[in-house]
Amino acid sequence: MATLTNLTFNIKFDLIGAPTLVMSGMPALPSGATSKFTITLPDRYENVITGASFPLRLDSNGTVQLGGYMVVYEVTTSDLVKSTFSRFFQFYYTPVELLMSENFDVFTPSLTYNDSTVYGAPGFTNNTISRTWTVVSAPTGSHTGTAQSYDLVSAGQYYDASYSVSLASSILYTSINYPYVTIDERITKVVSAYAQTPPELKDLVILISSLKTRLDSLDNTVQPYVNTKASFEIAQSLFVHILDKIKVNNTDGIYRDLKDLIVILHNEQIPTYVALNIPILPYDLSTYYGKATWGKIVGDITQQTDLWSHLQTLITHDTYVHNQSAPSSVWDITHSMGKFPSVSIVDSAGDEVEGTVNHISNTHLTITYTAAFSGKAYLN
Repeated sequence: MATLTNLTFNIKFDLIGAPTLVMSGMPALPSGATSKFTITLPDRYENVITGASFPLRLDSNGTVQLGGYMVVYEVTTSDLVKSTFSRFFQFYYTPVELLMSENFDVFTPSLTYNDSTVYGAPGFTNNTISRTWTVVSAPTGSHTGTAQSYDLVSAGQYYDASYSVSLASSILYTSINYPYVTIDERITKVVSAYAQTPPELKDLVILISSLKTRLDSLDNTVQPYVNTKASFEIAQSLFVHILDKIKVNNTDGIYRDLKDLIVILHNEQIPTYVALNIPILPYDLSTYYGKATWGKIVGDITQQTDLWSHLQTLITHDTYVHNQSAPSSVWDITHSMGKFPSVSIVDSAGDEVEGTVNHISNTHLTITYTAAFSGKAYLN
């Protein structure tokens, strides 16, 4: 029998499970013919197989070897005529890292995950991408999906719960330089997440007030006072920022703001989360944008405790000026410096005056004079 021609074949790196080299697309052989593949790996290891698949030897890092591969297909007919066909190619491939974007907004509510991975490998084109999402939580059980984005809704409800979210992406690549070489890869990533019903406004105010109390207790320290003061001022600013956004019906990123605020109010630590495993009810944010509720607080902002004014009384200032417009021999001064300040006094003519200063607390003092007059007291 004459030497056989057209002994072409394709090569696939099957990386779904244990890395395997798989040959396919070989032509039908004559009756009685036998065949074998001789595979030489980049490390020069050579192996002869009679089947169409070969478990790949991995490199020292446990990944597929990179470099030059030689695959020789040999067919021997019944009359012992041998025919061979060889493929030599360079294999360089780095798998992508899955990027899962959490998009949680408990105010709407809306809980979704998005596959933000940029799929691609130098020297290859990606033919197909298939995804499998698996999301597990105590109240909803296990659910799966295959779209690029996955909605965590269950029976029309979003839940205050802990979630395990996994994404398995299967990608089929074809080499640009060697069209007969493909890669079948599956990449999996698992993350933990939680969606927490926001605390009520009054609970946030209590936590901010507790932070102020801690700040007051550090009055005679240096660095601890500075650090705590910075945390208090950031917490207050974030709280006002959240309210301001709600007032104009802007919830973009507000859940992230709320999480940041909660971390600051818990000494820069993520607090232990205890899942309620109950539905998250939609929030009618027209509370501050007209008429509504945030949690169990009902009415518009003017019906609440004057939170802004209340927080202003808790702010620690570096200086304070007291204006005594009515003549008096005793000036009663309430300030917000959080310390026992030094005091300078001038009368209404601008002349310096001496008086007896009595610090009642770190926010309250009196000044007593021998005669009544008006003027100003400068606290530093």
